[in-house]
Amino acid sequence: MISRTDSPAFQYAQPILRSLGALIRTLLIYLILSLACFLMLRTIIGYASFRDDVQFLLLKQAYVHNPVWKTAFYIHVFSAIIALFAGFTQFSPLILQQHREIHRFIGRIYVWDILVVNFPPA
Repeated sequence: MISRTDSPAFQYAQPILRSLGALIRTLLIYLILSLACFLMLRTIIGYASFRDDVQFLLLKQAYVHNPVWKTAFYIHVFSAIIALFAGFTQFSPLILQQHREIHRFIGRIYVWDILVVNFPPA
């Protein structure tokens, strides 16, 4: 007796189902990353007015008049989007496999932005 897993139909469908699962997983990851980038962009746009009475700056009124702190804060906020978009591309197997040099270059931008630009002001 032939079981369902031994049938030719199942053997042909198995790679298709595996590919479909990988596609759904990839789309879900990109949807989550896109949503995170969108939400971060909305937050960053709130600081584009350079006013002292918006969002997080309302909690830091003791520091907003310090030009060094304020400069570091704005560098931190506005360069965060670079890290988000650079990190976003690092999840692409297409970029990794077919454009390895671009993947490495964007990875270096990501690490530089996180460790040198974003981390010290935080």
